[in-house]
Amino acid sequence: MDREINLINYLPPYIKRYREIQQITNTENLELQLLADESERVKNNQFIFTCNETGISRFESLLNITPEAEEPLDLRISRVLMRWNDMTSYTWKTLVQKLDILCGETNYKISSDSDNYMYTLNVHLDMYGQLDELQNLIAYMIPANICMFINNIIDCSSIGSIFAASGLAICDEFTIIEE
Repeated sequence: MDREINLINYLPPYIKRYREIQQITNTENLELQLLADESERVKNNQFIFTCNETGISRFESLLNITPEAEEPLDLRISRVLMRWNDMTSYTWKTLVQKLDILCGETNYKISSDSDNYMYTLNVHLDMYGQLDELQNLIAYMIPANICMFINNIIDCSSIGSIFAASGLAICDEFTIIEE
């Protein structure tokens, strides 16, 4: 609801004071507000960035994308943008642009061993399904003679206190990886 509909403001002052006219315009305001809200939803669903669940499902059907159950709208929009803006050039610059869209400009780092055709991509993706979309992108864009290792690093920390009268505490650090 971006705009508020109030028809009484458009009437001359001498008509505004009648109760019948006030009731009629209040009733019409409700219907016109519904129409204005629906018009705003239709306008927003024409664009990928502003669409809701209904609009993004339309774009997904155009691109033959089947979303997973319970996927957030942000991830679905990101996936549609990746495929909508798909280019056929398989250059390093294009790969970096696509990674910027999917991961964000500061959420990844690529290290290379060009002599052995091996690259390592460290990403920080925490939304469900982003890693699958990244793997699809890499499989689609990287030539078969290049080996790309993807590490999804999710940083987390916990702060707390432990009170014990006596005992032994062992602390280990571990890394969770997906293979």
